[in-house]
Amino acid sequence: MSYPLFPFDPGNNIGSNSSNSGSGLSSSRLAVVAAVLTTIADAIGTVAAVRAVEEEIQSNIEDQQRQDEQNRMLQELQNQIGELQKQIESSTQSGQSASTPSYSITIESLNITLPSSEANNDKNT
Repeated sequence: MSYPLFPFDPGNNIGSNSSNSGSGLSSSRLAVVAAVLTTIADAIGTVAAVRAVEEEIQSNIEDQQRQDEQNRMLQELQNQIGELQKQIESSTQSGQSASTPSYSITIESLNITLPSSEANNDKNT
């Protein structure tokens, strides 16, 4: 028994009526071919949809990671601003003006003047 290489060969009349012998593929064979092609197309569509969902999930994960990093950096900046505010408040409360620096450098004579503290004044007297 030999099997044809292409079962839908127009010259192959296996299982067809003698009245359809000149018409090529029978309607039932065309329906099978259409069903097979439709199934393949559906499978390709499903694979494409799965990949699209996976890409969307990956994109969401990356977006969340970027958002978390930005939130961390924002929190760090807020902490630094809070520390600077505390330093300004403590320097203002200790009698120093917020606009005066806690040190000065005179370049012409290379004198460095640091603010005097009460502890140094007590030692000198």
